[in-house]
Amino acid sequence: PYHDTNTLNSFKIDEYVRVGDINKGIKKDRYDDTSFKSINGYKHLQNFHRQALNWTFPNNNLTQVCYGGTFAIPASRIILLSNNPNERQTFKLMEESLTRNTTSSVEEHYIERTWAGILANSLNEKDVALVRGMQRKTKNSISLRYGGVWGALFGQNRLTCSKI
Repeated sequence: PYHDTNTLNSFKIDEYVRVGDINKGIKKDRYDDTSFKSINGYKHLQNFHRQALNWTFPNNNLTQVCYGGTFAIPASRIILLSNNPNERQTFKLMEESLTRNTTSSVEEHYIERTWAGILANSLNEKDVALVRGMQRKTKNSISLRYGGVWGALFGQNRLTCSKI
């Protein structure tokens, strides 16, 4: 699915509760103190991209997203990106952030929301217009329905990664 880039860029996280902890009745992450907070005080995802990665989503209108932590990418795309000096540097900075010795960090959540945007091919203007034309007009840009996430294509079964 695709998500509005401005909405995605404004994503922020102040505390985190793991699903397993919710089931145990724990309301806040035990790491919601300074170990969870961003070391550099990032205000939102776009701020993290600019300050930590010197990178922005390639399409400022729609960005491909991957919910559920599962995605696939052809090796040829990884090779192509790794041959680009700017993308290679971005991957290096992401790796450094992920290997920092923290138990749970905001950076991990920001990087989780960055993978599809950096690994997928960006839409051109014609494709953005096509996707936007199929978008159902709702207040919520993301909705869980039938076990899937609809994103910008909310209501378009054949073009989403939902289970129906």
